[in-house]
Amino acid sequence: MTAVDRSSLTGRTRLKLALQAAVMAGLVAVTACSTSETGTASPVGRAPGRQAQAAANPDLDPGSSPGAVQAPGFRLVNQFGQPMSLR
Repeated sequence: MTAVDRSSLTGRTRLKLALQAAVMAGLVAVTACSTSETGTASPVGRAPGRQAQAAANPDLDPGSSPGAVQAPGFRLVNQFGQPMSLR
C-alpha cells in the first residue's frame, strides 16, 4: 500500500478508508478468537482433559448414583416459556 497525502482526500474517500480499516480489524479479531484454544466457550467435546481436572478437584461433590430408581416425573419451564420434562 502506498502512502497518501491525507490533505488531498475527500471526506467520502476518508470514510471509505476508515471503513476498510475497521472491517479488516474486525476480521483479524474474529480470526484470532476462532483459532484460540483457550476460550471460555469451547465445546466440551474439544476439551478431553476437563473430566480429569474435575476428578482431581477435592472440592467437587460427585454426587451419588440413584441405582435403579428412576427420577421423579416433573416439569419445568425453560427460558422461552416452554414446559420441559425428562421425557
